[in-house]
Amino acid sequence: MNDVHCSLQDIQPSQDLLREQIVDFSAHVFRRSRALGWVTRMPVLMIDQPSNETAPQSQRTPASHKCTLSLSRRSGLRDLSTYVAVSYCWKRELVWPSVDGHSAYEVSYDNLSKRPSIAPYDVLCRSMAYAKAHGVYAVWIDQECIEQNDTRDKEAAIQEMDIVYQDSDHPIAILEYCFQTQTELDVFTSICDNAYFTFDPSQIDILETVLSALINDEWFARAWTLQESVSAGVSMTLLLGCPGLQKSPHFGLTPDDVEISIWDFQNAMVWVRGLIEEGLAAGIWPETESAINASNYADILWNCLPTILPQDSRDRLKRNSSHRQVCNAAQGMTFLKNRENSLFSDRLAILANLCNYEYRINSKVLWPAGSSFSICALTLAIVNGDMSLLGGYEAQDKRSINHSYDSPTRSTSLAKDGRSIRPVYENDDHDTPSNAYGFSWGPKPSASLQSINYLEEDGRLFRLKPSILSRYGLRVCGVLWNIDCIVYIPKTQKEFSVRWQEELSLQIGEGVLEGKTRQTTLTQEFSWSLLHELIELDFDELARSIWNFVQPLGRDPVNGNESYELSPPYSYDYIFGHLLQSPMCPDQNFEYDKHEVRGRLAAPYLSFDLENEAFDRPILQRLLIDRVCKEGALVCGTPVFSPHGIKQPRVWFEACNLGDQIFTPVTNLGDGATRSRYRNEAMSWRVSETGRSTDDCKILHCLGRRRGVWRIEDLCHEDYVLE
Repeated sequence: MNDVHCSLQDIQPSQDLLREQIVDFSAHVFRRSRALGWVTRMPVLMIDQPSNETAPQSQRTPASHKCTLSLSRRSGLRDLSTYVAVSYCWKRELVWPSVDGHSAYEVSYDNLSKRPSIAPYDVLCRSMAYAKAHGVYAVWIDQECIEQNDTRDKEAAIQEMDIVYQDSDHPIAILEYCFQTQTELDVFTSICDNAYFTFDPSQIDILETVLSALINDEWFARAWTLQESVSAGVSMTLLLGCPGLQKSPHFGLTPDDVEISIWDFQNAMVWVRGLIEEGLAAGIWPETESAINASNYADILWNCLPTILPQDSRDRLKRNSSHRQVCNAAQGMTFLKNRENSLFSDRLAILANLCNYEYRINSKVLWPAGSSFSICALTLAIVNGDMSLLGGYEAQDKRSINHSYDSPTRSTSLAKDGRSIRPVYENDDHDTPSNAYGFSWGPKPSASLQSINYLEEDGRLFRLKPSILSRYGLRVCGVLWNIDCIVYIPKTQKEFSVRWQEELSLQIGEGVLEGKTRQTTLTQEFSWSLLHELIELDFDELARSIWNFVQPLGRDPVNGNESYELSPPYSYDYIFGHLLQSPMCPDQNFEYDKHEVRGRLAAPYLSFDLENEAFDRPILQRLLIDRVCKEGALVCGTPVFSPHGIKQPRVWFEACNLGDQIFTPVTNLGDGATRSRYRNEAMSWRVSETGRSTDDCKILHCLGRRRGVWRIEDLCHEDYVLE
């Protein structure tokens, strides 16, 4: 049942029944195994070239296009990645009519039998042309390589479809769109080819026409093609027809087709937006309406795909397919909202493929009973440790993209994208059970998958490990903290309290972005002072946690971009070892450029504005500065289980009092989570012990989420059940 527009409390009015339904659905979970999976033995089309296929294009007769394709196993390829994986829409108008009205291809199988090809003629013709131009003679096309009448083969293929495109060195998307004139192709070239990158303002109406036609290509509207493009990532190449036209060498070797990578296509759309905005400011467009339309169309085309760019530019240049984009469930649901597929029951598998989930739910078992898609999706995410459907919901379907456009052929605007800059893992200051539905850690009762926001992830994902559902709750591994001590910080308070009051006064009436330089300096100098005072007071463990939160990120030597996934340039012992008498710093006369280190400490904006979705809550560092400057102390916590029995304050969480308990789960990000995009998200839960246990695991009741500064990797991790 497609109920993504319904709230959880409308789908299932009883919390007890919702819990039971989630647990029942989890009984249908199975593990996807690649070792013996369908994808390792999937069929591929092998191209058998006739002798005259090598003749020049102009000398070929129509008959020379006919060739026999043979089905073979991927396992027989010399290189298992050297095949073309084709993404296309089944229902399409014939761009190039078939020869004599018949299929131009025959497919042989089982060494003896032959059958006519099934896929659309232009898809076969163009994919074979691409393969030959690139010296590849194995092609995968779903209609040809999946036994469409075998339900077991189809279900296996559906569950591993993402790997087909991830593993291919040549994933391509064949669009129906064809350039109609040389002028249209030249205008498109001017926004894509770095050798051109010039644009004639008088041709803005032609650009409007081209982009308008592209947004109405069905490839941008289908759910399966979304999954295929995300799985292929930076390796995906779009083919746009240009029969009989002269194309730039920039657009590849395939005859009669423009080849453009998704990376270059998305960059071109961003460039168009910037170009048009600058032109509007300068008044250079003869047709202002055409310019605005073209800008909106470019925005739609950029927003209809998740960001597929890897952090490391070297991987992009190498077209490293291991850097496929992986969505979280909230992101996947947002992009699926504007996508369609023939069988809605396949949507659960598409979501699992978008998220590269190891654990799957057999939708064929659930769907005949009319099961709720929303609850199935929620269960699927939870059993894979994906918590993105637990928060980030809005009462209204607001989006961070402000441009609106209604396509003449589609009622829904693709520009309403969910690249959210609102809180995803929301803090819950009310601490009332009604704020969670089903389980004590569940979403809000008013949550609907139609109004979810997401945080776009790069590299490693924020996933709990493990994440096991039972009738008692969610079994997870992590660290339990007792909030049990107050750390006084008088020197830092004295040094910064007046300055902080001045800063608060300056922010009144000031735009949130106006004081960036001033705020950066304040934040970095405050962090530096706080770290030194904590070390002087022998609060080394707390200082290490704060350093983990604010330390400089690793920097890519090629493009200079910083990333939490790269090794940090300085360790805590390297910087502060001379104060700690650390063996990691044997030279007690050690000197370093403290200005360079301090100038690279994390320092986001301190301002916030309740009316601005990007800055509608104070960041964690603002709260930390405010607490120290106003109270001269932090309410901190120690681990319940500590190695060697050492009890020293180690963590600080917002909105906590003495006697509280906080649970921080183990995730794939480890301690890197506090340096990642999640640094200002509430990743921990305030909990209370129930006094009950199951399978030697204590059962905890969740009372709300909390943001904080923490470090868990070198501690003993315990399994708990969140009821």
